[in-house]
Amino acid sequence: MSLSQSKAPITPVMARSRTLSGSLSRCPECGYVPPEKSIAPTLPSLRFEELSSSNDAPLDSERTALETAVREGEANLSSLPRRIAVVRETLKILLQEQTRTVKHITDAKVLLNPVRRLPADVLIDIFTACLPKHTDSLDAKSAPWVLSQVCAFWRQTALASTGLWAHIHLKMDLYANHTLCVFRLGTVLHRAGMHALEVNIMGRQDFSHHPVFAMILPTSVRWTFLDVVAPLHSFRLFNSISHQLPLLETLSIKVSSAHRSDIKLESNFVVYGFCQAPRLRELSLTQRLTSDMSFFPRLFAVPLETISCLYLVSTTSDVVSLLQSSRAKHMITIVITLVESERHVLPQQIEIPVIRHACLRNLYLADSAVGLLSRLRLPALQILLLSISKGSTLPTISEHTVPSLADLTIKCSRSVGRALANMLQWTPNLREMTLETALKSDALFIALGRSRDGILELVPHLETISLEGTALEFSDADRVIEDMVEARHVIAPGERQAALKEVRWISKKV
Repeated sequence: MSLSQSKAPITPVMARSRTLSGSLSRCPECGYVPPEKSIAPTLPSLRFEELSSSNDAPLDSERTALETAVREGEANLSSLPRRIAVVRETLKILLQEQTRTVKHITDAKVLLNPVRRLPADVLIDIFTACLPKHTDSLDAKSAPWVLSQVCAFWRQTALASTGLWAHIHLKMDLYANHTLCVFRLGTVLHRAGMHALEVNIMGRQDFSHHPVFAMILPTSVRWTFLDVVAPLHSFRLFNSISHQLPLLETLSIKVSSAHRSDIKLESNFVVYGFCQAPRLRELSLTQRLTSDMSFFPRLFAVPLETISCLYLVSTTSDVVSLLQSSRAKHMITIVITLVESERHVLPQQIEIPVIRHACLRNLYLADSAVGLLSRLRLPALQILLLSISKGSTLPTISEHTVPSLADLTIKCSRSVGRALANMLQWTPNLREMTLETALKSDALFIALGRSRDGILELVPHLETISLEGTALEFSDADRVIEDMVEARHVIAPGERQAALKEVRWISKKV
């Protein structure tokens, strides 16, 4: 637009505005347009205020103007109800049209939704991602049941995908209606076809005689994963599937309740249904009954010789029995929590012998279980995690405890500086160390930076230290750490030691 055009008069625009305003106020039925001039009395404002604030009568000329205003106003007012009704009806029609238009747009967008063009294999992947992890599989209001009720294509896809129905979660305490639950489980098993099954069974009450439990047991030949949370006596019926677990790879047993009489010497209660599982590699055992007698080794026959990963929450007696077993020699990873530590009482007081395990490479100990480390001899251990809450301290170890340790993580709510420095003198091959604790003094860092005859005294192969979760509660912490790093860099790396490559901590510098 040129400068000369920008100076055009604005009168036409104002005229258009008045025309537009008039068209909006035009009666759609008769075409009436109200006058632009106000029908208010044409008296000067001061005179109007003067008469309004007194009881004086208007002059004759003023009376004529006021009577004209009343007459014209009443005439205009008499036509307004009909015009308002017409406008309201017009507004109603327009609103209905708006609603229809919005619905048409929404319907069109639904039909254009990209999910309608998804191939079946992609749709199955989406269905699989929608599967809840812990929802009861017999609940018809959850996936995958609801996925088969959307449309014919979705139903066909869901029913054709046996894997959608192969993750079976049974919450036995919910199944009061036996007939309905048996029917739904039969439907799930039919839709799963011959697909391998992952089975979770949970119940607080004894369900060994429940028809749903009896119905799932014959499918054991297809189990690859089994997780059972149940009272001890509910496990007895698993004896009927002995030698029928050819595919089982992961087994989790959690005994929710048991009695001391069950583990007495005269008790003949034994669960041997899991003893023949040639592919079993991962085993989780949990029970919370405290006793001087072992629990799992006495009551459950499991193929320890095939296990590479063991998760154990039980008593010290169980830990000792399982670690001493000659059949447990192939275990690579063990995670141990003592049941007493979770109840905040002293650990079970039994004499713990020195136990040697030649193959173990990863060990995780929680709370009072960390005390077991001082009685272990683990020549192949590479990774060690110690998680310690109040009441426990770092164990005392020797040169024979973990001589090959390469990765150490310590999580502790109390200060472990000096105790950790004492431990590190027996871990010469350590390369990574992660600390989530409190350090009240600089003793650890001074020890890490100390050398003798050009050889670092502690962990000479250490390359990475993470202190991001550690509270440094001593003065000038940044300088102390920097001095330690510099001291280790000055020492020339060689076959017997390595340069420190990375230290991560939260600096207090502004």
